[in-house]
Amino acid sequence: MPCIDFLNKKRFFHKNNSYCQISLQQETRKIVGAQMQHITYNEWLPIVLGMEFMEENELLPLKEGLSNSYDPGVDPVYNSIRHII
Repeated sequence: MPCIDFLNKKRFFHKNNSYCQISLQQETRKIVGAQMQHITYNEWLPIVLGMEFMEENELLPLKEGLSNSYDPGVDPVYNSIRHII
């Protein structure tokens, strides 16, 4: 996924010009975080771990929709590293 180019950012913030500086910063963090997740799960992890491992441990991103595999009863630290152990 290519980075959001300058024109797209300009259009977004122009349409939402009522944002204060803090809101702009928070929205930018969301965009950058989503880009990092996309790069990590679609490009970096398959190279480092291999596609077979990614498939076996259900680490591949969904083609559409949201995952419901998160268990709120499990400690988030353990839940995020359970596939590595």
